Amino acid sequence: QDSEGIATSALATLYQQANQHEQAAQCFLNFMELRYLATTDNANQEQQQQTMSSSDNNNNDPASASTPTVDQVLNGAPVLTQMEAQAMLGLAQYFLKCGQLETSAVCATRLLEYPGPEKEQAKALLRDVRSREQQQQREREQTTVRMVSSPTQQKETSMMMMDMTPGGISHRGDDSVGGEFSVDFTP
Repeated sequence: QDSEGIATSALATLYQQANQHEQAAQCFLNFMELRYLATTDNANQEQQQQTMSSSDNNNNDPASASTPTVDQVLNGAPVLTQMEAQAMLGLAQYFLKCGQLETSAVCATRLLEYPGPEKEQAKALLRDVRSREQQQQREREQTTVRMVSSPTQQKETSMMMMDMTPGGISHRGDDSVGGEFSVDFTP
């Protein structure tokens, strides 16, 4: 039994070195789940001991505890060990590659309090996430502009192209808009 996740973390590192990123991410997630369960089990055991002294009728079976969600695991206890930091960084990089920017940012943000080199890597990853989010926002705005303008508006815009030249303004369009004209403002 790998209750502390040491073997799971080592396996994740091996997958990562072999460029099998999906398997590495799954192992890192399993490792963080084991760490989450270990920290919450310790807290639950203390609480159960206090509760057992006051009531003998509770179902305190550890097997009855539900499996934590990904959000609970990723937002769990602070990152305290190097293995946890490596796991969070590996997950942040994986989620970034998959385009899950928000989840990647959550993982990277958890490392900002960690004193090791993973903190600097997390800062760089967060800059990359912000850059990609801005790029996606620009793309959404461009798509929205294209969707808002009707085909008629697009045709009129393409026919009314203006060229600013040192000798004046020239307009090129088709005959339905009035053909070509030129204005020269030279002194």
